[in-house]
Amino acid sequence: MLALEAQRRGYKIYYYETENLNYINGKVQAYIKELKLFEKNKKFYKIINQKFFDLSKANYVLIRQNPPFNMDYITATFFLEHLPRNVKVVNNPVSVRNVSEKFYSVNFLKYMPPTIFTKNIEEIKKFVKKYKKIVIKPIHGYAGKNILFVNKLINQIKVLNYIKKFGHVMVQKFIPQVTKGDKRVFIINGLVKGAIQRVPRKGS
Repeated sequence: MLALEAQRRGYKIYYYETENLNYINGKVQAYIKELKLFEKNKKFYKIINQKFFDLSKANYVLIRQNPPFNMDYITATFFLEHLPRNVKVVNNPVSVRNVSEKFYSVNFLKYMPPTIFTKNIEEIKKFVKKYKKIVIKPIHGYAGKNILFVNKLINQIKVLNYIKKFGHVMVQKFIPQVTKGDKRVFIINGLVKGAIQRVPRKGS
């Protein structure tokens, strides 16, 4: 949606992946693909050009990289941190690197269902005993993927394997009203600019 709106406003849209980033002769460069976007077509884009590009000549660089949050993810923020001030990087690569979306929520616990962050199976067992129904999420997960629902009886081996795979996890009391969705509020420079309601798929 952001790219489509930028295209409507006359901006050229380019795309690159982290593996295409380079730092050469004091400049952040990337092998990029110029795209033409289509709002209603099943194939929503067309590659119209490919070239090596100096990112300091861009107006904006939008970081939209899905997890996993790994060294490749972190390294990309180091590259973009060295772009000149005239290039607006959204969001700030330092903030992208330093703010874990789920763990950042510890600043807002009073607005949330009971929540802990741990990789200790005994703490999770105590949490289940207290709240009966819980959900376990990878700290660096996204889009509702790999969420584990526990209903009173905990499968210790399953949870231990889950922790072995994902490391520290976010554990929350299950809220049945989640089937009605949750609201995502967009705040820019401290001001609310919009909101959407995200409803989970049936049976998820």
